Amino acid sequence: MKKILVIEDSKDMRENIIDMLNEHGYSTYEADSGVSGLAGAKEVKPDLIIADIMMPGMDGFELLEALKKDNRTLSIPFIFLSAKASDSDIKRGLETDADLYITKPFKMDELLSHISDILN
Repeated sequence: MKKILVIEDSKDMRENIIDMLNEHGYSTYEADSGVSGLAGAKEVKPDLIIADIMMPGMDGFELLEALKKDNRTLSIPFIFLSAKASDSDIKRGLETDADLYITKPFKMDELLSHISDILN
């Protein structure tokens, strides 16, 4: 079973994503901040990370940068899921080696399709 770590500071958003992933057979882990997400990624070694950008303490850009500097986590596929939808935000997200940048609001079936493409 594929493991997905969801890092999102909005509890409702995080729970909705986790519920949807669980319904589709994924094993899920969650974190509510970049700091706890970084620790979780090192502990769980997920097959995919989905993370928000705007989070307290360590934002998504800083999180991805830290993941890419660690040999244990540098190869984990990474999806940004963010309300930051300007062209410059999306460009910055993709320049940081994120595999995908999805803007909120999004459709769950589209997210599932992207996850399937990345994991298969």
